[in-house]
Amino acid sequence: LGVLLPLRVAFAQSPDAHVRRELANGLRFQASDKFNGKRELTIALAQDPDATVRAAAVGAFSDYRDDQQIMHGVAGQIDRDPSPEVQAACINALALAHHHGMAELVLTVFEKHTANPNREVKKEIAQSIHWLPKEHFQRSWGIVQRMFADADEEVRRSMAFQFANLSEQPQFLAMAQQVAQNDPSPEVRYEAIGGMAALMKPEQAAAMYAQLLGSDTS
Repeated sequence: LGVLLPLRVAFAQSPDAHVRRELANGLRFQASDKFNGKRELTIALAQDPDATVRAAAVGAFSDYRDDQQIMHGVAGQIDRDPSPEVQAACINALALAHHHGMAELVLTVFEKHTANPNREVKKEIAQSIHWLPKEHFQRSWGIVQRMFADADEEVRRSMAFQFANLSEQPQFLAMAQQVAQNDPSPEVRYEAIGGMAALMKPEQAAAMYAQLLGSDTS
């Protein structure tokens, strides 16, 4: 690894953004965890002038979810970085940091960015909801509720799909039923109907589906 580090540093300084992005992706998916110099190299790439490089580097911070300095840095980057792609990568990088004593940081960022103007950021929040700590269910509920209040149908649809991944939190059933019956978009209702079976017993699901067959004209 000591031999390879100078080569990686050279790639990080390439004038070609594609090369720098491939390096950042390699640090995440192909490099050893936390080799000497990896942390500093990833931090540098996360400040790259190219947004796709920054997003890939933030993704590589998944190896450092136990590093409070880096996770707080990610929480700061989502507020100052103008790129929706980078902001979404920040959400993804933070999603599991609660396993390392940073639940408050994660929840605060998620709560704040339910009001993010960028669709892709809110969709990333939806896709990460099932990772949030179950002991903070009330705050997760609030985040999900805000997502379903979003005017963007795609955001609500992404959130509705995630009911299928919340089987360990059946407290979401009432919300799933509400969305399945009342969301103005048939696409959102469709996703909620498909996902809410994970939150109930089979006989409950059968009864609910029978009711919806008789009441939903879509």
